[in-house]
Amino acid sequence: MFVNREEELGILTDLYQKKKSVLFVLYGRRRTGKTTLLKKFIEDKDKSVYFLADTQLEQENMRRFRSMTADGLGDSAISDLSLSWEGIFRYIVSFAKGRKKKTTIIVDEFQYLVNSNPAVPSIFQRLWDEILDGAPVMLILCGSLIGMMYKTTLSYQSPLYGRRSGELLMKPMGFYGFRRFFETENFENLLKTYSFTGGVPRYIEDVDERLSCEENIRRNILIKGSPFQNEPKFILAEEIDAPNTYFSILSAIAHGEHKVGNIAKRLWMKVQGLNRYLERLRELDLVGRDVPVTEKNPAKSKKGLYKIKDNFFRFWFRFVFPNMSHIELGNYDVVLRSICQGLDRFCSSVYEDVALEIVQDHIKTGRIKEDFNSFGRWWSKDVEIDLVAISPDWRHILVGECKWTNQPVSYEVLKKLKSKALLLRNVLTNRDVRITYAIFSKNGFSRDMISSKPRDLLLFEQDTLV
Repeated sequence: MFVNREEELGILTDLYQKKKSVLFVLYGRRRTGKTTLLKKFIEDKDKSVYFLADTQLEQENMRRFRSMTADGLGDSAISDLSLSWEGIFRYIVSFAKGRKKKTTIIVDEFQYLVNSNPAVPSIFQRLWDEILDGAPVMLILCGSLIGMMYKTTLSYQSPLYGRRSGELLMKPMGFYGFRRFFETENFENLLKTYSFTGGVPRYIEDVDERLSCEENIRRNILIKGSPFQNEPKFILAEEIDAPNTYFSILSAIAHGEHKVGNIAKRLWMKVQGLNRYLERLRELDLVGRDVPVTEKNPAKSKKGLYKIKDNFFRFWFRFVFPNMSHIELGNYDVVLRSICQGLDRFCSSVYEDVALEIVQDHIKTGRIKEDFNSFGRWWSKDVEIDLVAISPDWRHILVGECKWTNQPVSYEVLKKLKSKALLLRNVLTNRDVRITYAIFSKNGFSRDMISSKPRDLLLFEQDTLV
């Protein structure tokens, strides 16, 4: 199912339409829709080669690549060629030069070729320099192991460095892309589902919207044979040689330890040793480091908080990983009760992330007629503001509070938000700043909040501007 990847498709299409030859690198973790995007891209191209590498020996992959090339170009004569990368690519170039349109060659799961022969990046560098560069071709190298793809195709040490025409890290989609998979408009159900699938298309596609959120969790994550019960184990095992420490770090973050010192203390590690693991998790795009949006030099800020970026990983390490013994014993109801007890609190942090998307979408579509270009959160020792947006000249800020509760939000919440905003204003260089307030509520607002709403207040019931 091709959903919400129009921007990525446009990037590929624009490069294809350029007159010069193109070498493009597409990478990202598994199940984010890379292969679906590539197949959509070549859907309307009459002559193209799509090859999915596997874990066999290089010669077997080469033999399959030759066969797929014959099928893609509609010429069985290639089957008589000697078995070599150079011979196959020379044939492709000779074929491409006889056409008016560019010929596309896709090598999916490129990392498997590298595993079978570490010299493959050097081989492809020579093929590009001597055969493909200058020819009417578009070569796309795609891979699911972020670390290996970066090392073998993008890093300065890679033989292919400096030769690519473009690159794209395929990330999970946001909430607005996620919701396009579903017919329902029930925001609460959608956000609960998003809290455990995140924006990964493969996880989303297995959700049955006829069932409750809890039943989908049971079927897709908890029970034996469910498709994603051990997904984080497989992903980390592919990317990392010894994942035990990484599991402990992710578990600590999922259970509320966001400061590097607190994570180190929980795991009985030294901060210096922990930083190496955190940096690796950031490279894999699994963990992010947040700093207050007002920090002038985020990289050097001492206020950094670590957060699992992916909802599915966050959910799995919060609820599934600690309960693996129960799951192995088949005590699914015990685990599900634990999930249900903590799900609303878990969803509240997800709602904060979604609220940021909501504000950005309202700005983009003109429903909020202000210019903000810095977005994030803000906190000091005892105060936290869920959402902050700052104008380019720092003369206007928007501060937001999110409430994922079963009661309508009262005017008291606005009073507390204004108190927090004053503390934020005091740390700004320019204190002559205009403040707009935004409150997001799962279950609406009290009568006094609606009746006495000031002009500088935006009220969002779920995702709708009231």
